[in-house]
Amino acid sequence: MLTFREFLLVCEKKSVEPPNAVPGTYSEKDGVTRYTLKPYEGPSGPIGSAKKVNKMLDKQGGIGGKSMKKHVKAIQKIKEDLEQRRQQLRQRQIDQMKSHKDKVASHQAAQRERQSATQEREQLKKEIKRELQSEQHPTMKPNEYNKQIARQSARWKGMQIRQAHGEMEHEAGAEVAAKKARLKAIMSR
Repeated sequence: MLTFREFLLVCEKKSVEPPNAVPGTYSEKDGVTRYTLKPYEGPSGPIGSAKKVNKMLDKQGGIGGKSMKKHVKAIQKIKEDLEQRRQQLRQRQIDQMKSHKDKVASHQAAQRERQSATQEREQLKKEIKRELQSEQHPTMKPNEYNKQIARQSARWKGMQIRQAHGEMEHEAGAEVAAKKARLKAIMSR
């Protein structure tokens, strides 16, 4: 049975042997390929001087050539650019952290100031309340009897206010009734 690769080679009618193998030495068993390499067929003799070799390499763009030097310079330039951008990013992050810390610190300081201001206001209110109590009733000390007397006087004052309002309502009602009677008398004429 043929493998798919062998099938393709038969269909395409191509040689299985690699191009650099000596004909008849190619064999493949259990996924292992074996063959003998062809001998070197290039120019024989000395290559020449180092200058000629360098010129040839320069033309080919190989190792040590101008194109390789340009490539190395470009890579070095890219590395320097990357390092510069890393430093800029690091500096930007440091600046952002500083500004964030400053914002947080100023916010906390403002909250502390607000809290201290409210505490001062509450203290002033308490002091003023104590002073007013001592000025209004210098001899009264807050005990149960004094509290009952204050409630009773407040009740009497409330009753007086309600009575005054009742009298004013009664007088207003009497005036309205008198006006109605006058209008009725005028209308009946």
